Amino acid sequence: MTSAPALGSMCKCHQSELHIDDINQEWLLMWGAKDLRDAGHLVDVTLIAEGKKLKPCHRVVLAASSPYFRAMFSNNMMEQNLDEVKLQNVEFSSINAIVDYLYTSKIVINDDNVQSIFTCCSMLQVLGLHGKCKRYIMSRLSLYNCIDVYCFAKSLGSIELQIESFRFVASRFCDFVKTKDFVELDKESLVDIISSDDLLVEKEETVYEAALRWLSHDIQNRSFMISEILSYIRMPLLCHDYMNECIVKEDALMNEPQLKEQVHATAMYKSIKTMWDQNEKKKLSTTREDVKSNSLTQSTTDSTVTTVTAEDKSSVKNTEKVLSDDELRFLECPFYKIRPRNCTSEVRIPLATRLRSGMKTETVLLFSNGKRTFLFDPIKHKYYHGDSSTSDATGPKSRSDRLMPVMKNAEIFATRNGTVYLLGGLEIDKEGSSSALKCKMFVFDLKRLQWSQRASYKSPRCMMGMAELAGTLFVTGGKELSIGCGVSTVSKYNYDDDAWTDFTPMPLKLYGHGCASLIDRIYIFGGKTTERKLSTDVYFLVNESNAWCRAPSLLVPRFLAGCTTFISEHGGKQTETIYIVGGVGDVGLLKSIECYSPSCDEGWNMFGDFPGGRCAQTVTIVGGKICVVGGHATERNEDGRFVSRPKFDVTQYDETSQFPKGSSENWKTIVSFIRGLQDGLFACAALKVDTTRIGK
Repeated sequence: MTSAPALGSMCKCHQSELHIDDINQEWLLMWGAKDLRDAGHLVDVTLIAEGKKLKPCHRVVLAASSPYFRAMFSNNMMEQNLDEVKLQNVEFSSINAIVDYLYTSKIVINDDNVQSIFTCCSMLQVLGLHGKCKRYIMSRLSLYNCIDVYCFAKSLGSIELQIESFRFVASRFCDFVKTKDFVELDKESLVDIISSDDLLVEKEETVYEAALRWLSHDIQNRSFMISEILSYIRMPLLCHDYMNECIVKEDALMNEPQLKEQVHATAMYKSIKTMWDQNEKKKLSTTREDVKSNSLTQSTTDSTVTTVTAEDKSSVKNTEKVLSDDELRFLECPFYKIRPRNCTSEVRIPLATRLRSGMKTETVLLFSNGKRTFLFDPIKHKYYHGDSSTSDATGPKSRSDRLMPVMKNAEIFATRNGTVYLLGGLEIDKEGSSSALKCKMFVFDLKRLQWSQRASYKSPRCMMGMAELAGTLFVTGGKELSIGCGVSTVSKYNYDDDAWTDFTPMPLKLYGHGCASLIDRIYIFGGKTTERKLSTDVYFLVNESNAWCRAPSLLVPRFLAGCTTFISEHGGKQTETIYIVGGVGDVGLLKSIECYSPSCDEGWNMFGDFPGGRCAQTVTIVGGKICVVGGHATERNEDGRFVSRPKFDVTQYDETSQFPKGSSENWKTIVSFIRGLQDGLFACAALKVDTTRIGK
């Protein structure tokens, strides 16, 4: 009997290859190993943790999944030939869950076990699961755990988790200093925080007062640290009057030799800096005069001769040499000297003058419809997108998120600490007894320029009011989509708990109303009632109160008006004023502007007029001035009829002596067209950011 010819010899004229990459084989291998372990076949090692034995397993599976086990079971290590291996400093529940994960790729991570599993993964070098635990912890950061996570990551040497948790502390510093965890910090962690450039604070006084709060919490045991702790305060950034009142006049502080030297060095630095700045202004003024003089000289005849006297030369020399060489060196590298204990020589300590991150912030506008998001600086006319690059007025390459839906009737709200919420879209409540709809909510990650979903709101709605009080987000009223009319319900959202709770309802069922956030209270005003009537009613809610109180009514009923809160300072006293612009009135679009200062108790006043009627616009503060962004205006179309059209501009109120206060002539269009908005309905909010760190 002859053998069959080889396939190659039969098909020489049609040779081919088949490359197989079968992912199913990987699953077969993993589940085959699991079946062998369950049956007890070919197992060759038993792990022991906390005196308890795990189900016997295979060395080859452990070694293939973990460099730690690979080293243990090779290189002539003692454990290589042991049937039972004891693991030290490992929780039984964690190692048991991890080994099961190696065989099945399945594991349950929660708040109770993630720290233990993460620690175990770090030791065993189970990298895939280690990364999943790290991302879970990052997603659960809150004021309640951020410093614990930071210390935990620091102890394990997890750099990425350490950076992310510290970034959270720095961004929420103003809230964190009010917690019990802050005053109970160890000295090393406190120094890490108050010495950081990343603190999101607008004033150095905030850091100084936080340091004093930490010291006073246990002054008996911390008094000897006063000089060391306050050495991390950037005194040149403190207001001159504040420093004199709170430090220089405090004998207890000035009795500290090191602190006294720091204060004197700060005074010297500020004095030299003032002289330098004045000289720079004088040089700039001189340069401008020279340019003007040169232009005049060029227009004269060649016979004109300019004579420079010795007095003029001396004046120029004094302008150029206003500071000595020592002063210039001190200005460049300021310092103060201290004499450490048991030392005969003095040591130079650098005087920190760098601005904190929150002191370098600029106001930008965030636009999003969920699917597409971008940032825009209306002063510089710059767009910021996902790769942290910028583009000029040619327009944005907005970040597109394939996981996000396109949202209609969405609302954006930015809190004082920089947290940005997007509320809108629909979600089916699959866990409920019925398929009720919920309203999705997302939080913006400025580092990645992406939205991450949080707990959904209980019912979808539009034209609701959003405000902030004591760090808590409030959602007021709105038009509920399921019933098609306004509601009076109020809910508040706690970021750290990721939970919504019901609050005292508003006195009226309203939608399309205004909502303003003040430091210690929130106001609601205007809007449309369930009877479709425009309202002039105004109510406010004070911090730590559950009752809505009546306030003076609006002068004009308004629906879909824009509003903002402007803070002015006079004689060291801050005044908060609410401005409400335009909206829909009883007979069409309004252009009038009303203002109200609760501390003055004078009721609402007419401030002036906007250049034209407008509604559904965003009103905010940019560069210390009121700005109106977008909205809808009535314009005449080609047929001569009036139609509502969206606007994509930015108009700023810039009061001058040329026109009366409140005059529409004071409004200047600083951006005539924001590119990228015409393709969809975008919600808008203003937020303060360090633009150099967007996407980083």
